[in-house]
Amino acid sequence: MNSVLNLGYVDCEKAKRIWVRSGDAECVYDSEGKTECHDPMDRVGGPYRISAFVSESDGSQWFLFAVVDCHFPLHDLVRGDSFEDAYEAYIDWAAEHRHIAIAEDELPDYLDGENFSGSYTSDGRRVDTDNVQGHEVALLRIDF
Repeated sequence: MNSVLNLGYVDCEKAKRIWVRSGDAECVYDSEGKTECHDPMDRVGGPYRISAFVSESDGSQWFLFAVVDCHFPLHDLVRGDSFEDAYEAYIDWAAEHRHIAIAEDELPDYLDGENFSGSYTSDGRRVDTDNVQGHEVALLRIDF
């Protein structure tokens, strides 16, 4: 039996820590910047701390996103009703905070002929989403 816990009424932005499980790794969003995560397969020291909590909706599912452009990318926790909702919220947020917005002087690198065939934010900004990866995670606990 699969039960869903609806946390829509809980103000998670006031949480001190939000713990999730991603595979075998326990990842934490810690508003105070502490790292208390564990992955039994970790051989290089992390990072398993979640860098930001993107609170765009009161969805019942949790997702972990990252712009994978280096060995240890920053991971961000997003709530949503579906992967698509969380992805859209993350793209809007990441355009400002993870530098995926395409500047006008970079636009020629992204054109297919004269047309831009990439992605857009909900307000119409062009973004490079080639390195954006995300997946659903399981909520373990929230500390207030």
